[in-house]
Amino acid sequence: MLEELLLSASIKRYSRNFAGPWPKTPGRLLGTGFVRLYQLTLSGFIGNSCRHLPTCSEYAYEAIARHGLWAGGWMGFARICRCGPGGTSGLDLVAEALPVESAWYKPWRYARWRGVNALMLCETVESAGGRSS
Repeated sequence: MLEELLLSASIKRYSRNFAGPWPKTPGRLLGTGFVRLYQLTLSGFIGNSCRHLPTCSEYAYEAIARHGLWAGGWMGFARICRCGPGGTSGLDLVAEALPVESAWYKPWRYARWRGVNALMLCETVESAGGRSS
């Protein structure tokens, strides 16, 4: 019995959302709560066609958790706009830090409205100064 409790305590649950540390402020909790509510209710009906990795709801959750409701909400909104017909696809990760030119009164500067941020393998090799063999 004790062994089972220790084993179950050491196993971490898998979550598809951001698992890193983030401040649990009221705005962030509200924003991530709305995203999680969407994931548990509507996502199964309308959201299983995202062309990005992570999905748009996972991206919005992580953006709000990392950067707060205002900046993260705008980042998630821009991502949903890019996901429509004729939009982008592929690997698109949430930025570690907000852009330098962003400000609270210029919310459109928080987000990337075109393209994805993933580097191609050949770009990574060229920037490292070597060639892959």
